[in-house]
Amino acid sequence: MVRFQLVTRQAGGPDNSRYVPLDGETYRLPLQKGGKVLSAATLCPQRQEVVST
Repeated sequence: MVRFQLVTRQAGGPDNSRYVPLDGETYRLPLQKGGKVLSAATLCPQRQEVVST
C-alpha cells in the first residue's frame, strides 16, 4: 500500500517556495504482490513530481 497526498507549490518560506497540501486528504493506492512500481514522473506532468518520505 502506498500512501500519498496531493500538494501544490506556494510562494514564501526559506527557499522562496514550499509545497502545501492541496486538499488535506491522504490517499491510498493498493499494490499487488510482485507488481511493478513506476516512477512518479510517469504519473505527473513534466518536472512536477514530488516524492517525500
